[in-house]
Amino acid sequence: MNCPNGPWNMEVHMRLVWIPLVAILVGCGGGSGSSGGNTPPPVVTITISPTTASVEVGGSSQSFTVTVTGTANTTFACSVNGVVNGNATVGTVATSSTNCAYTPPAAMPNPATVTVTATSSADATKSASATVAITAAQSSTPTITSVVVKGTAPGTMFHGDNEYQMGLLDVQIAGSFPANTTLVTSGYPDLAIGNQTATTQVEIGQAFDTPHFAPRRISYQSCTTDKSVCGNPFLFSFGGDQNTAQYELGTNYLIQLQQGNPYAMYEFSNGVEAGTFVGEFTGGTPWPGGQSCAAIDNKTGFVVLVSYNPIAVAVFKQDGTYVGAVPTSTRAQGCAARDGVASFTQPGTGSFIFDISKVNGTSPIQIQIAGGTGSWSLTMSNGVGTDEVYVYDREATTVYPTTVSIPAGGTLQAVPGTPLKLNEFTPAAQLQAAFPFVGGWYVGAFDMNSPNVGTVVVMGPHLNANNTINFALARIDGTTMTEIGAATALPQSSFRLAADQTHGVAVVASDDGILTHLTKVDPSTGVATSLTTTSPKLGVGLAISPDGTTVAICEQSGCDFLPNK
Repeated sequence: MNCPNGPWNMEVHMRLVWIPLVAILVGCGGGSGSSGGNTPPPVVTITISPTTASVEVGGSSQSFTVTVTGTANTTFACSVNGVVNGNATVGTVATSSTNCAYTPPAAMPNPATVTVTATSSADATKSASATVAITAAQSSTPTITSVVVKGTAPGTMFHGDNEYQMGLLDVQIAGSFPANTTLVTSGYPDLAIGNQTATTQVEIGQAFDTPHFAPRRISYQSCTTDKSVCGNPFLFSFGGDQNTAQYELGTNYLIQLQQGNPYAMYEFSNGVEAGTFVGEFTGGTPWPGGQSCAAIDNKTGFVVLVSYNPIAVAVFKQDGTYVGAVPTSTRAQGCAARDGVASFTQPGTGSFIFDISKVNGTSPIQIQIAGGTGSWSLTMSNGVGTDEVYVYDREATTVYPTTVSIPAGGTLQAVPGTPLKLNEFTPAAQLQAAFPFVGGWYVGAFDMNSPNVGTVVVMGPHLNANNTINFALARIDGTTMTEIGAATALPQSSFRLAADQTHGVAVVASDDGILTHLTKVDPSTGVATSLTTTSPKLGVGLAISPDGTTVAICEQSGCDFLPNK
């Protein structure tokens, strides 16, 4: 290399080389990046949420939220199994600015899993997917939330004031009834109540109390039309007004009256069904029906039967042979029998007795005994040393005692005692003005061999100032006809009373719509104790065995014989 200014200097030449190199590097743009022509494009991303879902075939839509970033064009297209917008086989999908709305097909696809995909319009290589499982359709379950019979008190029990013909009752049924719903009630035709999609109320008319209807639980259930899916049954109870079960005095022979038409009486011996008693007129004509009460006389062994069709009190042998009848001007109600004397109440008229041995196909002599026009329930006892009839008049809220006897070779006699008014109960007319189908008036008494000999107990309802109802048990000294302390409060929906002669306690049945529960009350102290024994049968027939070990809880044709504890 030539050096015009002198010998070659290495440092100088190094500088000459270095400076142009720096200039070249700076000129290539490696420092400031002021020119944007070479900036790489932004990255597009797309997400979908949720990424998994489950829907019913033919069911409602499932929405998936879609988010697009990295581009000003945030639109996207939705597809199902690669088909834009889907189709009838795999299901359809609708696209909006923010989501894909998938609607499952009407028929189950194969396989039963589909993929919903959202694809970016800015970059078709960018997509996000969700997996959807298609499940079998679960029919909407019709649901009943309440059943109310107009005119009843709160609870699950109602009574019929007229055991023979109460007519149509207005039943209000509330719940959720999807389309194509059917109301199924026990003993009645199905009722279509579909095409309703919200919680609603259905009102139907049902005749619960006719010659064809026996007191029992009524089941209401709402189902799909084909009954493939049903809600839980809702139970309601029609208690009637008379105890349908009775032990023969001093024996383990029990009768259970099935009310209805045709009626039947079932016989049990030591808890085992011994036969079916079907009463007939002379000549084999069946007794038409409409019975409310039956009693067994310990002296003659005859069955005394209160009938509404015809209106009479009939007497039969235990094999069903018709003996005779006592015609009544109006329907009778309660009945009892003891030591050859039969007694019955006739609301609107009073109470009567007759000599069972004089019933031989002709009308025997009847004697009207103490008890007003509201005479309803009664019992017979020898707890004060003589045979007594105790009648409860539900209008006067008064107990009327009468001593009855048949002297040897003589005629039936009756001597009235001192009545006792019970102020803890509400007169029936006042009570039923508020709740027409409330009942539950019963009388029990304890015999000579009972620990509480001579005590009488009366069960009944009381209407409170706030329009609620309480049940109570009044305790009475049958000799002095005075009350023993304050009445004992009973469970809501109490509906039957039986006297446990062995233990000297009153046993009360109450209902919760599912089970019959029992409460015992000591008449001397008024203390109430719940028993552990329960039964799914509605105890319209309630009786305690003479030895006190067994409680019979009966409904229609059957009885549960359970430990009395």
